[in-house]
Amino acid sequence: MSSITCGELARRLNLAPSTVSMALRGHPRIAAATRSRVTAAAKAADYRPDPALSALAERRWRGQKADFKIALLAQRGGAPEGTVERLVAAAERRAHELGFICETCPTDEFRHAGALDALLYRRGVEGLVIGPCFRPGATLGLAWDRYASVGCGRGGFPPRLDLVAGDVFEAVRLAWEHCERAGARRIGAALFSLHPEAIDDRLRRAAVLERQAAGAAVVPIHTGPPLDRGAFLRWFEAERPDAVIAMHAGVFFWLHEAGVKMPHDVRFVSLGEPTDLSWGIAHTRIDRTAIAALAVDHLALKLRRGEHGLPAQRQLWLLEPEWVPGASLSAPAPAAAPFSTSLPT
Repeated sequence: MSSITCGELARRLNLAPSTVSMALRGHPRIAAATRSRVTAAAKAADYRPDPALSALAERRWRGQKADFKIALLAQRGGAPEGTVERLVAAAERRAHELGFICETCPTDEFRHAGALDALLYRRGVEGLVIGPCFRPGATLGLAWDRYASVGCGRGGFPPRLDLVAGDVFEAVRLAWEHCERAGARRIGAALFSLHPEAIDDRLRRAAVLERQAAGAAVVPIHTGPPLDRGAFLRWFEAERPDAVIAMHAGVFFWLHEAGVKMPHDVRFVSLGEPTDLSWGIAHTRIDRTAIAALAVDHLALKLRRGEHGLPAQRQLWLLEPEWVPGASLSAPAPAAAPFSTSLPT
C-alpha cells in the first residue's frame, strides 16, 4: 500500500486528482510537461495506486457506456472478397453496443500518414481498431501517442500493436490432423509468403515444421507469392503430395482447372473459408466477427485505462479455429495415382 494517496499527491502539485490520475496513465490530453512532473513526483513519493480502488473503478467503467470516439482503419485493396466488410460490420456493431462514436476510414484513400493523422485529430478520434493490412499503407507513420490502438486480423504492419487474430498455428495442426485421419502420408503445405511478412506466415510455417519434426514426411513448404498459380503448380508437380493444405481456397480451383481431381488424385484442405461453399472444400474456419468484436472490447479497456501509444510489451489474443468437413478430403486418394498438371507456358 502506498503511503500517499492520489488526492494528496494532487494537492502537493496543485492539480486536480483527475489530472494526476490521467497523467499517471499517460493520457495524451495531459500536456507532456505535466505528465513528466506528475510521474517524477509520484516516483519520489513512492506512490502506488490502491488495487482495491482500481478494481472498483474498473467495475464502474464496465457498467457504463462510454462516449469515446474511435475509428476503424480498413485497407480494402488486396483483401479476399468480403473479408474486410465482415470485420468492419462486426466491429461497428460492438462499438455501438459499448456506446462509442464510431466511424470507418478506408486507408487506401490516403497517400501518407500525415493526411490520415490530420483527419483523425480534427475529428477527435482517441481509439483505433486497425483492420488487416495486406500491403504497407498510410497507417505506418501515425502519431501513435495520440491513440489507444488494437490490431484486428492479420498483423503484417509495423509498429508492434496489440493484436487480436485467428490462431493460424492451430489451424494448420487441425488441418494436418484431419489429413492424416483421411489416410494422407505425404502432406504438402502451400503457405505462400505475404509482403510485408505477417505474424501468420511465421506461425503457419512453425506448425508445419513441428509436424515434420514429429515424424511426418518432409515436403518442402511452398512459399511463393499467394496469387502465383504457375509457381504453385510447378511446386505441386515436383513434390507430388498426397494432400495439400493451402493458405487460401483459390488453390483448389487452380488444381481443378489443371485437371486434378479432388480427393481422388489428391486430398485438399483450405486454411481460409471459401466464398462459395457449394464446392465442398474442407477447411478451417476462424470467426472473423468474433475477432472484430474482441478487438473493440480490448480497445475499450485501453481507453478506460488511458493506455495510449505503443505498448512496451505487445499482447496477442488468438481465437481457435473450427473444422468444417468437405468432399475435397472425405474420400481416400489412390496410393500412386498418375496425374499431370497443365502447367502454364
